[in-house]
Amino acid sequence: MTDYVRPAFARTVFSPRASDPDLGDDPSYADPETYRPVAAVAQALVEHVAREYDVVVDAPLEVPSVHARWLPEPVSRIVRISPVHPGEVTVCIVIGTEPGVVGVAAGAFSSFAFPFCSCQFCDEPWQHVADGLEEVVLALARDGVRETVEAGRRGRAEWALSRSSHAWSGRTPTRGVRRAELRRWEDALAGLPDGRWAGWTPRRHDG
Repeated sequence: MTDYVRPAFARTVFSPRASDPDLGDDPSYADPETYRPVAAVAQALVEHVAREYDVVVDAPLEVPSVHARWLPEPVSRIVRISPVHPGEVTVCIVIGTEPGVVGVAAGAFSSFAFPFCSCQFCDEPWQHVADGLEEVVLALARDGVRETVEAGRRGRAEWALSRSSHAWSGRTPTRGVRRAELRRWEDALAGLPDGRWAGWTPRRHDG
C-alpha cells in the first residue's frame, strides 16, 4: 500500500492578519483564500482511498439528515465512499461553499467537525485544519468507527475513533429522532462486533 502524501501547493498560503500588524483586530477583515487548500487536501484524500482501498466513490445529492446538524451548510460538494465488503464503514466527505469548511460523516450517525469556525477572527493555520481532516479520514480507512446508541427519554448516540492522537468522538441526544430511524441504527449496529464499523479492505495491486 502506498502512503498518503499531502499535495504540495505552488505558493505559501498564510493569514495576512497574523503577518500584518496594521490589520490588528479589525472585524471587517477576512481572507477566505487562506483556507482554500483544505478542499484540495480533501480531494487528495478521496483519490488516495479510492486507489488504495476496495471502495466505491460517488457523489450523492445529499447525506442522511441525521448528519446534517454537524456538517457544513450550504454545501458545495458531497463525496460518498462506500465499502465493497459488509461491516465496513461508509463515509461522506462534505465540502462547504466557504473555503476550507469540510465535514466528515461516517457509519450510521458519526460526524466530525474540525476546529475551524470560518469567522473573521479565526487565525488558525490552514495546515492545522488539514491535519485534522487527514487524521480522521485515514483513521476511518484503517480502523473504522465505533458507534453506540441508547434509546429512551434520555438516550443518546455516541461515536469514537481509535488509535488516533486526538480524542475524535462525539455524542448527540436521541430525543427527537424518529423511532424508525432508531430501529435502523440499532439493527445495523447489532450485527457489528461491539458496535464497530470496520475500516476498508486494502485494494490488491497487481505486481
